[in-house]
Amino acid sequence: FFFFKQKTAYEMLRSLVGSEMCIRDSFMTDPRKNLLLFIHGFRSSGQSSRAKQLTERFDNVYTPSLSLVPDLAIHLLENTLQFLKPHYNITLIGSSLGGYYSIYLANKHNLKAILINPAIRPYDTLKLSLIHI
Repeated sequence: FFFFKQKTAYEMLRSLVGSEMCIRDSFMTDPRKNLLLFIHGFRSSGQSSRAKQLTERFDNVYTPSLSLVPDLAIHLLENTLQFLKPHYNITLIGSSLGGYYSIYLANKHNLKAILINPAIRPYDTLKLSLIHI
């Protein structure tokens, strides 16, 4: 339902955007405080180099560390959104498995999402990885 070309995501769903300019523009229309919620990939953390780069570039980034267990990760993200959404204009940034989670959450909560190399079929690859945990 969407495709990538040289690091730029083309908007195919109303919840998916693909540039820093879109982040800034979307913040102009909502009086709530702006927040970027970075969702990391499998076996990564909220302290990864990508998360650190975002927090260095923007002063409004939240980077939680998620469980390796998908149900627990989604539960934490759902609770986080439930708490933050009334107070912030949230844009999701998802990398790898976090990109897959971002697609789900963006559609469910009517949020914008920026995807960085999103996992397309994580249920196939997670099957093998979770056996060894």
